[in-house]
Amino acid sequence: MKEEINEISPNLGRAIVGVLFLLLLYFIYRHYDIQHQFQSDDVEKSIITGVIIDFNPGAKNAPNFEYEFIVDGEKYEGRHLIVTILGQKSTKELRKYIGKKYKVWYVVEDPTYNKLLLDKPVNDSLPFKKKVD
Repeated sequence: MKEEINEISPNLGRAIVGVLFLLLLYFIYRHYDIQHQFQSDDVEKSIITGVIIDFNPGAKNAPNFEYEFIVDGEKYEGRHLIVTILGQKSTKELRKYIGKKYKVWYVVEDPTYNKLLLDKPVNDSLPFKKKVD
């Protein structure tokens, strides 16, 4: 019985290392793909109004806002990590952002690529959508 465990362990270890390596490659690819989507002039982007729907204080990871926006009748969601000076505010202060509207920058072809623009709050009297070239 002990011999079977010893024979399986090296293969299992290699499999785990292989999976972790593939995950690392995927996250690196995803990082550069997202950067390309927003930095490339060939990718059409637009700005729309979004609303913060939740705040996660982040016990094990960075605190973040969850937000949503609607493009062509379809609802999309995103997360915005709070790692700036805003992160120094208390949980009570950050919860006050829930329900507030901000501009969201997104890729027209695939709105799952999006960024919340916290430095661009939206008043209800402003137009809902603006095209960006």
